[in-house]
Amino acid sequence: MTRPTEASVIPIRLTLDERSGVTLWATPWIEDDEEWQAFLGSGRRVLVFPDPAAMADYLRSGQDNDLTDHPRWPALRRLPADQLEPADGYEYDLDGAYDLAAAEPDPFVISELSDLLDIVQRIAECCDDGTLLRLLEETPEFAGLLADDVSYSGPDGQDRWNALGAALDRSWELVAGRLEDLLEWRAPEGGDAQPPAGAADEDLAAAPTTDRAASGGSSTADLGDATGTAAVDPAQATGSARLGAAQVTGVDGPEPDGVGEDGADQGPGRARASSPGRPTGSAAGSGSGAATIDDSDGAGQPGEGGTIWDEAGILPIEVTSPAGTGFTLRTYIDDEPRFLGADLSIDIFRSAAGLLAFIQAGSDHDLTDLETWPLIGESEGIEVHVATEDVYDLTVPSEASVELALDIAEFCQLAGAADALASRHTGAVPFDTWAAVVAELDTCMDWHD
Repeated sequence: MTRPTEASVIPIRLTLDERSGVTLWATPWIEDDEEWQAFLGSGRRVLVFPDPAAMADYLRSGQDNDLTDHPRWPALRRLPADQLEPADGYEYDLDGAYDLAAAEPDPFVISELSDLLDIVQRIAECCDDGTLLRLLEETPEFAGLLADDVSYSGPDGQDRWNALGAALDRSWELVAGRLEDLLEWRAPEGGDAQPPAGAADEDLAAAPTTDRAASGGSSTADLGDATGTAAVDPAQATGSARLGAAQVTGVDGPEPDGVGEDGADQGPGRARASSPGRPTGSAAGSGSGAATIDDSDGAGQPGEGGTIWDEAGILPIEVTSPAGTGFTLRTYIDDEPRFLGADLSIDIFRSAAGLLAFIQAGSDHDLTDLETWPLIGESEGIEVHVATEDVYDLTVPSEASVELALDIAEFCQLAGAADALASRHTGAVPFDTWAAVVAELDTCMDWHD
């Protein structure tokens, strides 16, 4: 792996939705026994400039960014525009993915499509977008191409290539939409700055666009000697999946950005709230671990104060999707949904006992910061008792399932699903649209036995 003195930064060009711009990618390097890779970014967005000259001006300005601590930063600030022009092989036309998938699977086409998925994966890792990572890595056709362990030759290979094209037809708009939210397109000189993309971007600004983890992918060029002429061995860029803020085994890293003074994570999915809201009926019982359905309009267990769930304002829900049936928790903070989960994903358990065991284990998640969580987390006699209005079936569109889908899309920041449902009414969602929405929802649902 590259040492700090050999760390590489290369200019790349990204084209998405008929917009094209340049940015910098810092290929993986080791520093203080920790492995890093990064993009020229600010907060949790990658900065994309209209041309090398605009990027050179930005670098010379010395503004703080996610490459400021890179070993080559002093040299990068002095580079002229002509040395920031991306070389052949480092231009990623995301709009061309469909054309590549429709072409014959010769080595060049396969490599180019693989490079597109690889750069998206790297950006998702550095921006810590777990949903986009799962969309890539848990789609078997995408995972096989990224791992470079699938052959597309012969009749069987053609079938695999056709399946990859079908997966791309189903999911590429979701991938592109998610990626768009991770890019900040800087306007040309004299133009207006790009408005933030995505409703939650303001909350994401504290997280670094730097990834500390094992890295993998395609070959790279180098600005390591500040001339733009050196090359990096492609073997340096092979490896496995990476997660933003992950670190090399056994090495302690600094506390991540977005952590409050009291140690509570206030990053994405961790915004602190004073109290939950918008509760509906549910019930607590003997703690047997068995789920029951309450059809008494949410009355729950008798008592003046209602149930523990009612008092906490955090309710169990039952969800059926193509992946199965399971249980999770949901509440609302200032009318915004929050689920049992972390890092833009929802933990869902195939049994009520599994959910209770998770609660009693005291694990950290997006509900632990709530003032009323101890009512549930420290209760010894709680039962998962689901009210009838909190039972959802995502296998078919209905008023209830659309309601839950919109909540999940908002919590997990799934812009594609939210946009597909925003103008829909009960019974007005075409099944193919609904199937695509549910497929996107599934990317942020972590199932547990």
